[in-house]
Amino acid sequence: MTLRSAMRRSARASRSIAAIAAVVALGLTATSCAEETEGLRGAVRDLALEVGADPRVVPADGRLSVVYFGYTFCPDVCPTTLADLRVAIDDLGEDGARVDLIMVTVDPERDTLDVLERFVAFFDPDGVAIRPADDAELTRLQGLFLASSQIEKRADGTVVVAHTATTYVVDATGRVRVEWPFGVPSQDMAHDLEVLLS
Repeated sequence: MTLRSAMRRSARASRSIAAIAAVVALGLTATSCAEETEGLRGAVRDLALEVGADPRVVPADGRLSVVYFGYTFCPDVCPTTLADLRVAIDDLGEDGARVDLIMVTVDPERDTLDVLERFVAFFDPDGVAIRPADDAELTRLQGLFLASSQIEKRADGTVVVAHTATTYVVDATGRVRVEWPFGVPSQDMAHDLEVLLS
């Protein structure tokens, strides 16, 4: 079995996890149907998010950034999303080289930069890992995307993390062109990326 087919199988199996509903509830706000605007299969806001205030998430001309907020200890949502994204990028062929994966950790206390970089590199060797320096930087970054996260440290030592499970595609102008809630198939991701790169 190839890595790609294994990732496809893992991604499909992980979608059945019931706990995901609570995570998705933190995500996407009011959007309009993308098919009415650009033939995209993801969600497009009536008023696009402008995230250029942080140049780390803005790609060069002719490229796209795919930005995801997550954490490396995530047992299901994060690896499933990134595996689906890897498959989508591979499906683009040579155009996949024009897509930049960027992951921002919402759990910087446990996600050291080294841990985060290794995690991202598993899905994209050229991917970018962003570890906010403090809560203020994380809040500012999440605010640009209208994302959120919450960490609960329980008395037994268990750490429970809830976070927006949306993936954001950013163009060279710093505008979010399409958003994918958790569970969007890799084929739809590839379709949207192809449309935006054309």
